[in-house]
Amino acid sequence: MKQLRIGLLAILLFGATAGCGGGERETTISHVTSSLVVYRYTAVVESYVDIWAPFPAAVGDVITGTFTYDPGAAAQKPPAGVQVKIGDVTLTSNLDTFTTNLGLLNAIHIRNDSQHVSPDGVVFNSGDHFDWFTHDTSTGASFGADGIGVGIALQDTTGTVFSDSTIPTQLNLNRFDNAFIQLSKEVSGVGTFVFCRALVTSLNRLQ
Repeated sequence: MKQLRIGLLAILLFGATAGCGGGERETTISHVTSSLVVYRYTAVVESYVDIWAPFPAAVGDVITGTFTYDPGAAAQKPPAGVQVKIGDVTLTSNLDTFTTNLGLLNAIHIRNDSQHVSPDGVVFNSGDHFDWFTHDTSTGASFGADGIGVGIALQDTTGTVFSDSTIPTQLNLNRFDNAFIQLSKEVSGVGTFVFCRALVTSLNRLQ
């Protein structure tokens, strides 16, 4: 089984190195309280690496949950948050204590007409992205981890979903080519171990 030992954000389409091409526009980190937006989602596990997993799961398992965010701010604070239910385990983000060794904040990143540049200078257009990474340290501790990372990634490779870097209130799943939830085990001083990726199959706004 292929072992994955890489930073979650690097493979989430979050584009930790995005922007090198100069054509990308990303949300500015700020916080202005606005009306909260709430979405409920369903996802199906498509890959699972048991060697890194802090709890059991399997390909085909259904993940359900919600995510709540403030469209008026990139940096998210309670009562915004993400909830994930997989089997008997429920993960709830604790946004107020979140940091990463990559230096990225607990924030929603909107990338409009994103571009990536390969080492040999080739520019790749990866379209529009809605990305959010957070984690649950409380549940993580109960499984011997410093945290369970939760990533939400929505990508439109045509680059037609977003016209600017404003955080949207309407997310239509049919407009995105790639939509997934990804979970990782965080171990301080060792690294981040991705163990589960699930394709989002439904996304409905509740508020």
